[in-house]
Amino acid sequence: MIDLLNHNKEGLHMYQCIESVINGMLEKLKAYGLSDSTVNQYNRGFCKRIAEYCHDHGGGYYSETLLDDFLAAVKKQLEDGEIQMRHYNATKRTIRCLKEYAENGEVDFSMHIDRRIYNPDNGHLELIKQILGETGLQEGFQYKINCCMRHFFVFIESLGLQNSEITDETIRAFISKVSNTNAGSMDYIIYAVNLIAGYFRGNSLANVQEDFHCFMPKPAPVRLIAPYSQEESRRILNGIVLESISAKRDRAIILLTFNTGFRGIDIRNLLLSDINWKKGEVQIIQSKTKRPVTLPLSGTSMNALADYILEERPKTPEQTVFLRAISPHTSFHGTSALDGIIEGLCLKAGVNKKPYRSFHSLRRSLATELSLAEVPLTSVSQMLGHQSIDSDVPYLSFNRVQTALCAIGFNEIPITSGIYAGLDGYGHISADEGVPWIVLKMYGLVAMGFEDIPIKGGVFA
Repeated sequence: MIDLLNHNKEGLHMYQCIESVINGMLEKLKAYGLSDSTVNQYNRGFCKRIAEYCHDHGGGYYSETLLDDFLAAVKKQLEDGEIQMRHYNATKRTIRCLKEYAENGEVDFSMHIDRRIYNPDNGHLELIKQILGETGLQEGFQYKINCCMRHFFVFIESLGLQNSEITDETIRAFISKVSNTNAGSMDYIIYAVNLIAGYFRGNSLANVQEDFHCFMPKPAPVRLIAPYSQEESRRILNGIVLESISAKRDRAIILLTFNTGFRGIDIRNLLLSDINWKKGEVQIIQSKTKRPVTLPLSGTSMNALADYILEERPKTPEQTVFLRAISPHTSFHGTSALDGIIEGLCLKAGVNKKPYRSFHSLRRSLATELSLAEVPLTSVSQMLGHQSIDSDVPYLSFNRVQTALCAIGFNEIPITSGIYAGLDGYGHISADEGVPWIVLKMYGLVAMGFEDIPIKGGVFA
C-alpha cells in the first residue's frame, strides 16, 4: 500500500485504473483515423506490457512514475541490444499518449521532436514573434524568416550581448559570418536582418541606423527547368502499377495537374466541392495569389477523378480530394508528398530525373504545350492564374520552335527595293551571271537619292 501511495502522489486524477486509461487512449487513436490494425498493434505490442507492469508494481493503477520506470527499463533493454531503436521509440510514443490522455482526456498527435538547429532563449523567441506579427507575411515565408531570425539571436547570445548592445557593426559581423556558411539563403537572411533592424529603430531598442539592403546578393540567373514532354507524361501514366493502393489517386493527380496546371499547394488543398461535375470544370481560390480561377476539365481527367473518389478514396469526413493512402487518411502535410509521388513514378517509368525538375514541372508542361499550340500568351497567363504576363516567361522558354524564330536571319524574306534589291539572292542580277561585285554595288546605288546627304562645299553647296 505504501508503494502504491508513493507512485500516485502526482494528484487525485492519477487514481485511475490503467486499463481505463489505455482504452481511452486507444479510442482517441481510432478517432484520429488510425486503422484497426495499427490500433491493435499499439494495444498488443505496448499497452499490454505497460498494463502488466502497472499491476505488478502499482496494484493496477495508472501512475506517471510507473510509466517512467517502465520506459527506463525498456531503455536498458535498448542499451543491452535486446530491442531495436524503433521499438523503444514506439514505446516512448505510447507512454506519451497515455500521459496526455490521463492528464486532460486528449492526445496530441503533432510532432514532439524539435529539430531546429537555432534555438535562442524564450525572450528572443517572443521578440521574433512580435516582429513577424507586424509584417503581415504569409505563413510559409514567415517560417523561413523565423529561422533566419533565430540564427541571428543565437549569434547575439553567443557573444553575450543584450539587445540594447546590438550595433550596426554587430549585424555586419553576423552577415559576414553567415555568408560563408549559408550562402544559398543570404537573401532571406538580409531580409530578416532588415526587419530586426527596423523594429529596433522603431522601438528605440538599440542604436541601429544602417540599411542593410546593400548586402542583398545579386539575383541568381533564371534557370530553364525542363518540363515533362507529352511522351514522358504518357510513360509516367503507363508506369502506374494498377495493383498499387494509390494507383487511381496518383493517376488522377497527374492528369488533373497536366490538364489545369495547378500548383502543388492547390492540388493538395483541392476540395470535393471545388469540382463542378455538371459543368465539367473546377474552381479554386489560388493559394499563392488569392485570386479565383475556373478551368474546364477534360473527360479523361474527370473520369480519373471519379474513379479515385468512388472506388479508392478512403471513407472519411475529410473534404480535401486527395488523401493519404495509408492511415491516418488525412490530406497531405505539404507539397513534398507530391514531389515524392512524381519522383517514384518517374523512376518506375524510366523517365530521367533532370536537374530541378519536380512536381511543379507538370505545370510548366501545360504552359509549354499551350505555347506550342500557338495559344495567345494572354490566354496562357489567365489559365495559369498569373497576375503578370512576365510571370509566364520561365514557363514558355522551352518552346523550341517559336523561340528559335528569334535567331532566324532574313534570308527567306524577299527585298524588292532599295540598295540591296539587286544583290545576289535578292534580285534579278546575280554574280553567277558574271557581273563583278562592285558593279552589283553600283547597280544598287542607282535607286538611291541624295536628299539626306548634306552638301557642304562645291558648286551645289
